[in-house]
Amino acid sequence: MAGALSGLFAVGGALVSVPLLERVAGYPQQRAPAMVLLMLVPVSAIGLAVYSSAGYVRWDDALALALGAVVLAPLGTRTALVMKPRLLMRCFALVQAGAGLLLVAGS
Repeated sequence: MAGALSGLFAVGGALVSVPLLERVAGYPQQRAPAMVLLMLVPVSAIGLAVYSSAGYVRWDDALALALGAVVLAPLGTRTALVMKPRLLMRCFALVQAGAGLLLVAGS
């Protein structure tokens, strides 16, 4: 399910996978995102190949965005590791809610 959602909505599969790993599989708050990040490596590569072959990737923009993400990923990860699990869960929920509002407002 997460793979299909990731293909459809990019990292949207992670927004479903993290809470499912916590609630259903009993993973702690910091472990669930770690597991999902590993899952997203091959899923992202496959999605990139499909979108690229269809001509939807602007490589100069994509590489610039990737560079920014790579530079800032350690900051986000270190922050998540020192946060209390309950606070991290609430922050994740706020990000999900904010993304949802942006999507609804844009339509």
